[in-house]
Formats: sequence, C-alpha cells, structure tokens
Amino acid sequence: MGKLIFGLFLGIFLLCNSTVGITGSLKDKIPGAYEAISLPEWELTIELKKNGNAIIKDFSEKYSGTWHNKDKKVYITYNGITEELIYSESLSLSELGKSGGIPGLKGQASS
Repeated sequence: MGKLIFGLFLGIFLLCNSTVGITGSLKDKIPGAYEAISLPEWELTIELKKNGNAIIKDFSEKYSGTWHNKDKKVYITYNGITEELIYSESLSLSELGKSGGIPGLKGQASS
C-alpha cells in the first residue's frame, strides 16, 4: 500500500489521545491510543507504546513500527517510511466546528 493514510490525509485528520489526564514529561504524556476524529469515514488508529513500539491500523491493514519524539515532534517509522506529527496537549477542535481542545497529534510531513 505504499504510504499509509498519514502521507495522503493526515493534514486533515485530528488524532486524539484516549489517555487524557496524564501528568509529567512529554515521554509520559505521548504514549497512548489515538483515533482519527475529523473524518469519521476513515478508520485510523495509532497506538504509541511506552517502549517505543507503534501499531498503526487503517481499515483492514495493520502495521508495526517504532516511534520517538524530539520535544513535541513525534516521529513514527514503519515500512521504511517516517511520519512527522506534532503533539499538542490542547489540539484545537476548530477544524470540527467546535470550541476547546484535547490532547492529540496532527500531521506534518512524510519522508
């Protein structure tokens, strides 16, 4: 499948962390399960584990990879592709026409 959903569509996805309320360093806050919420017809989940492993699921495909961060930039590598995302503790919900924010990831670039 070449590049996963990220490279094509992540700029319009909001990926929200279901492990809200964690305090501490970014290394403690970033791991968790993320789901695409801005386009409900797309099924995309990302699980970032504390040990640096990543599981990416889209529709019927499942990919294994690794992740690391440099400050708020999160890099996920799978199948020779590295995706760059930005972590936010309060990702704006304005793209969904709502106010407020929640912890999440937003796409930046693919390499």
